[in-house]
Amino acid sequence: MERVLEIRGMLIGLYKKFDRIINPIGKFIISLIMVTKLNKFFGYSPLFASLMINIVMAGLAAFLPTSWFVLLLMAVITLQLFAVSIEATVVVLLVMLVVYLLFARIQPKYAMLILLVPWFYSMHIVYVLPLFAGLFLGVSSIIPLAVGVTVYSFTAYLPGLLELHVPNATLFESPDILIEMYKYLSLAILADRNMMVIIGAFSGVVIVMYFVRKLEINYIHYIAIGIGAITMIIAVVIANAVLSGTVSVGGVLLGSIVGMLLVAAFQFAKFSLDYNRSEKLQFEDDEYVYYVRTIPKIKAPTQQKEQK
Repeated sequence: MERVLEIRGMLIGLYKKFDRIINPIGKFIISLIMVTKLNKFFGYSPLFASLMINIVMAGLAAFLPTSWFVLLLMAVITLQLFAVSIEATVVVLLVMLVVYLLFARIQPKYAMLILLVPWFYSMHIVYVLPLFAGLFLGVSSIIPLAVGVTVYSFTAYLPGLLELHVPNATLFESPDILIEMYKYLSLAILADRNMMVIIGAFSGVVIVMYFVRKLEINYIHYIAIGIGAITMIIAVVIANAVLSGTVSVGGVLLGSIVGMLLVAAFQFAKFSLDYNRSEKLQFEDDEYVYYVRTIPKIKAPTQQKEQK
């Protein structure tokens, strides 16, 4: 255990020393993966098939605020769809603008959470996010998670949306095409039971973990992670029954276990507490009496070399 703590302390020390280098490199790698996956998913415009273009965009994203990176991705999606259908471009652009103005712009620190949901879905580890959000972000993360799930579900309807495109349509026919596309998307989203199941389950997990982690119990962070994983499974089972959803319970079970392990590892890397040395203190001023419980963090033992 001491060796693990030493390695953790060494890694944290290296990060704090070189964070100005590590952060941009990390953002560049994440941005490059996202941009590449996005362009591979659409693949309509040959302009974005170039690896160099993707590297340039990822390089810009490494030094831009997250909300600006969202705008960059919106521009890429717009140009990709413009190569296929002007009407689909208008509909999708309006949806993206609503998402950006209502959520990404108002809560820029949660903009990355919206982007991570589709990416983590593609890697089949999306159940990490509600556990992470419930432990570290709080109930305000419910909306970005719900928006991210909706965005991911939205991508499944793009092929059907593009089928409504009429080649060589006249200017007078475009409004009718736009209306048909809007009706198609509205009905598809409202009829998506699995999307509602996942949003409900994610919301339940975040709320339960938010209240559990406030309890004054030893190892409460790890207890909250376990309760969050159990809540995920139960919520999906109930939501499937109520909403007639078809979300795989087995997939949720496996995903919750993986998510629980990853979030627990992140919590350990962030800090660990020595509950055996906890103390309860009492002090007062002219107006209040304060009762405080102090729990020291576990630190790696310092190794002193013998000097000869």
